[in-house]
Amino acid sequence: MGGWFIVVVSLPPWYYGISVGDVKAYRKCFDLMVSVCRELKGIGLKSALHLGFHPAEVDRYSRLGLRPERIKKLGFQVIDLAAKYIEEGLAQGFGEVGRQHYPTSKLNVEIAVSIMKYALIKATDLRAPVHLHLEQGGEKTIDWIERVVKSEGIDRRLLILHHIDPLSLGCAIERGFWTTILGTKENLKIVAKNPPRYLVESDFLDDPKRPGAVIVPWSVPRAWRQVIESGFCNEQYVREVNVANPCRIYGFE
Repeated sequence: MGGWFIVVVSLPPWYYGISVGDVKAYRKCFDLMVSVCRELKGIGLKSALHLGFHPAEVDRYSRLGLRPERIKKLGFQVIDLAAKYIEEGLAQGFGEVGRQHYPTSKLNVEIAVSIMKYALIKATDLRAPVHLHLEQGGEKTIDWIERVVKSEGIDRRLLILHHIDPLSLGCAIERGFWTTILGTKENLKIVAKNPPRYLVESDFLDDPKRPGAVIVPWSVPRAWRQVIESGFCNEQYVREVNVANPCRIYGFE
């Protein structure tokens, strides 16, 4: 199958059958993710754990009837909790945080963005990477996050733009942002012409109701093998993306 390293990103409490609405639910989720990473270590896999408050959670709590100020407060509390796990060495980064990639109310977007900015400030203080969930708006999205970075005094080297459009990768690299690309064979053939300054992900949900969504992690090594065999890049390029870059971001040797 291949593979040596995996990033584990926490899902909202309801994915685990945990009651929602308070920070205690997130502590249960985070503890579960920490135990998963211990299991991964036990089978020889290195891992990095990202903990956060996904923008879709804002909309979920809004539909449940929570007031905007309560949602924002909960989001901030969850980021504070994630920061504590990072300080204690139980997690390595924040995420996913960001803004919605689908139509929603202006107020909900504002709440999600405020939580994201709070996470970025915490990340800068802790020197921890942040997995950013944003819409695939190409250069417009990159322009927007660059304005946020400048206005908030954020170190862009800590940011990882999740699931970027392959055609926008070059722009993100030029601006100094890390990104992830969905690791399909088709995507890898497109992005292999760029400098190897990005990461590859599966965005795998591990949700029994959506088996295989988005792509399974073990399909990524197969896709790379096919891209090498087709002559789009060589093994050194793949090592740079899949070994050197995670080591740079997460401090592995």
